[in-house]
Amino acid sequence: QERATEAHTAGGGAASGGGAAGECGMVGSVADAPVEALITTVLSGAPLGPRACLGMPPEASHEACRKRYLALALRVHPDKTSEPRAQEAFKALEAAFRSIPVP
Repeated sequence: QERATEAHTAGGGAASGGGAAGECGMVGSVADAPVEALITTVLSGAPLGPRACLGMPPEASHEACRKRYLALALRVHPDKTSEPRAQEAFKALEAAFRSIPVP
C-alpha cells in the first residue's frame, strides 16, 4: 500500500515537486493520465534528455525525478499494459532515470 500511495503522490502535484498538471508535458497526474499519453510523453521526450523523458522540467531535483520514474514505471511496464509501445517506453524510461546524476 505504501508503494501505491507513493505512485499516486508522485503524479506531478506540488507535494511531489512535479509542478502543475500539464506543465511538463504530462496530462494531469501520472495516476490519472491514459497509458498511451504517458508512453507518448516518455518516447517523445527521450531524445531531448532524461528529465524531458520523465516529463519533468530541467531544474527538477533527483528526488522529484525518482518519484516520477517510479510512478511512470508502474504505469508503462509491459506486464501491466497491452499498449504495443510499452516495452520501448519502459526501456527509455529506465535509461533516462539511470542517466540523472545522484547529488
